[in-house]
Amino acid sequence: QNAYTTFDRTVYTLHVPTDKEGLVEESLKVLREFAYFTRISEEDLDKERKVVLEEWRESRNAQGRLSERYVQALCGKGCRWCERLPIGKEEVIRGVSSETLRKFYQKYYHPAQMAIIAVGDFDEELVQQQIKELFDISPRQIDPLPRHNEAPERPRYAVPDSDGVRVASSTDPELSFAQSMLDCKRPRVPAKFVRDVRRRITEDLFHRALSSRLLRLTLQGPLEGGPRDFFSAGTD
Repeated sequence: QNAYTTFDRTVYTLHVPTDKEGLVEESLKVLREFAYFTRISEEDLDKERKVVLEEWRESRNAQGRLSERYVQALCGKGCRWCERLPIGKEEVIRGVSSETLRKFYQKYYHPAQMAIIAVGDFDEELVQQQIKELFDISPRQIDPLPRHNEAPERPRYAVPDSDGVRVASSTDPELSFAQSMLDCKRPRVPAKFVRDVRRRITEDLFHRALSSRLLRLTLQGPLEGGPRDFFSAGTD
């Protein structure tokens, strides 16, 4: 099991073997519990609060501090992304109540705002049928936290354009290496059609291939000797 949260989505992932009958269906039932029936008691929150606080402390290292300044420099003033990183603020983590989290869960964990992706060596039609049977639930029938029939409007905060080239430099006494980044902002293109998904996959494959090539050059090292530099490329 693994999960992560970015600025605009939360993803839950389960890696299970497909050679044991019934295991895939059981994993789908677990995902359904995450999606619809998570218990958020004060006792559960107190236990998880300690875990999240420890993750927050670990994120306050040199690389984490520079990453926060990088987001602020890239997005600029007026962007909601600059107000907090996905892990949240310390005072919120320490003080949020279980009731607040239940209201958030009830509002935004809505069937119309979810997608289930299953990949593996299994009977495709069978797994699709299992997903429909498990997740095709009327929002009002989800108990004990029924959802509204209509999904809430999903907030979308755009990264504002920059006036010309924006240059930012940041240092930290605990950082043990130098790092340079070049970002190119582009208009967000929603993936509504197959051609949009194909374009995204093509871009991702290109940047993976480019990063592999750059890594190979890094491992070979400079012809004249000396320290090796590391390069990578990607698309968000």
